[in-house]
Amino acid sequence: EMSASLVGSEMCIRDRREADIVFDARFLRNPHYIPELAPKTGLDEDVATYVTHDTDYLPFLEQIHAMLQLVLPRFVQEGKKYATIAIGCSGGRHRSVTIVEALAKRLSAPDGMGHYQGSGQWPIMIMHRELARQGISAWRWARKPAETANPEPY
Repeated sequence: EMSASLVGSEMCIRDRREADIVFDARFLRNPHYIPELAPKTGLDEDVATYVTHDTDYLPFLEQIHAMLQLVLPRFVQEGKKYATIAIGCSGGRHRSVTIVEALAKRLSAPDGMGHYQGSGQWPIMIMHRELARQGISAWRWARKPAETANPEPY
């Protein structure tokens, strides 16, 4: 069984080395420049709304999801046990968080492709690195591993 990790962070070299796939969200409009949104995160509804109202947000999200629908089943065929998908932006607090949360919802939905040919549903973990650095609870399971009684992040 494969586990998929969705990681949001600032765009940096580390992501390109540690992740299997990296998407750059820096082209989307940045809530950092709106004074009332800057101190918040993509976990806050008003920040997520701001990000999702960018005209290119939905096409970007849909194309990432389509790419994962193509690639993740092939990872399983190749015997991979873990897949790390990183979404990066300038500070890792707003746009990447919003996209990771939306991807987690899509992949963990019953028809969202978080499974492969009867192999059960893949565990899907969410991790927001920059939020974790600020002491905000930043990881959780979007879908927990079925056979693990007390799962811990890897």
